[in-house]
Amino acid sequence: MKENKEKIVLNNGTEIEIESGAAENKIQVIVSDLDAFKQSYQTFSEQNLASYQIEDSEGSVFATYTEKCVDGVNLKSIPEGFLVTFHIADVDKIQKAVDAAIDAYTEQLIEEGLI
Repeated sequence: MKENKEKIVLNNGTEIEIESGAAENKIQVIVSDLDAFKQSYQTFSEQNLASYQIEDSEGSVFATYTEKCVDGVNLKSIPEGFLVTFHIADVDKIQKAVDAAIDAYTEQLIEEGLI
């Protein structure tokens, strides 16, 4: 019988089994190969980390986080494949606002035929 594990429930509803001991700044998952790592990395997008929950092995939510992003990743080879550690950080809201303003201004210049 397979033991229940903690899981992360991402903003888009995706549920991923994680290793016990998840923290606000670190989530670990086991993947079988590098293709599975690539898929996991893409799933941990800023959009999916905009709001997410961590559930214990019984399915009870014990943490809810918002506006996070992946700040770095470590891979460790293990017998089952790879232990992936996602380092999680707060989204830089000021940079996000600046980027949005630049995008809006660029779009306006394009619409006016100036660039």
